[in-house]
Amino acid sequence: MADFCDFKKILSYRSVWMALAALWVVYHHISLTPPCAFLQVLKSCGAGGVDIFVFASGLGCYHSLKKNPDTLIFIKKRLIKIVPAYYLCVTPWVIFDGIRLGTTVQGVVATYLGIDSLFGLGLQTLWYVNGLVVYYILVLFFVPLCLRGNFKTKLLGFCFCILLTVPFLGDTMRLMLFARVPLLYLGVCAADYGSRYPTLTKRTVLALLSAMAAGIAILLLCYYRCHEYLYPYGLLWWPFILIVPGLCLLLSWLSMLVECAAPIVIRFLRYIGGCTLEIYVVHMFVFHAARRAMDSGIFYGTDKRWLLITAASFLVAFLASAAASRISKFLAGKL
Repeated sequence: MADFCDFKKILSYRSVWMALAALWVVYHHISLTPPCAFLQVLKSCGAGGVDIFVFASGLGCYHSLKKNPDTLIFIKKRLIKIVPAYYLCVTPWVIFDGIRLGTTVQGVVATYLGIDSLFGLGLQTLWYVNGLVVYYILVLFFVPLCLRGNFKTKLLGFCFCILLTVPFLGDTMRLMLFARVPLLYLGVCAADYGSRYPTLTKRTVLALLSAMAAGIAILLLCYYRCHEYLYPYGLLWWPFILIVPGLCLLLSWLSMLVECAAPIVIRFLRYIGGCTLEIYVVHMFVFHAARRAMDSGIFYGTDKRWLLITAASFLVAFLASAAASRISKFLAGKL
């Protein structure tokens, strides 16, 4: 029972959070009709999986920069890890849409730099990769602030993160990116809290679970009462600022129980958690290509076909992850 409040133990399931988040995002994008109202809401709110990714990224970046605050080493490690996987997975998409729709040098360069959604060029569909570019820059400021700042300073930092989203209200593509900045910051703050207080207090646990319950209530209220404003004004994403920390705590608790009964399940989820970037990019491209084929009348989409397409996208993502890992290890030894 003590493990349930041990911050290091809770954090050890971060890759499981990311695996479940990846599965949630894929479920959000797949063209299946949910059999019940609960699954319909779960599917519609599947973008919340990205919020889990961002929160987990904040935790990881804090520990990385605390261990070695050298900015260049931090950026180099991130580039070596991300660029091979991203380029392997995005290149077929660039070729596919380039042949089908035509493209420009600007668009191709913007896509490969991961800034296409920010500047309205290229594919403009992999906005999360654009987010990583922004998040890794911001975290270089967030980590020192949390390491050296007091509570009031940290609170001002959170308010800044909220204000940072205001200029993008009504701009859905960029709002999707910047509305997640508060969760990135909270991830950094959570890691800082865990480094100072290795055990969660009952008051902290109660606060996280209460915030999660409040966030779910607000999300459901917005979903049913303000559906037309969910995307333009970020009402689909704001509640996850309250939901995600408590949700990750619950996922860690559930993982502890599952690991006792069926450890192979957790090992498999940890493996998936290490392939999340490849899963994200590959499934987006495969689903995009499948929908274009359906629009052209090449074949028709059925639930069984969509499940097969999804399974194929995971298989390709696993292969891409293995290849990208080899390239990253090679680059790490050379650079």
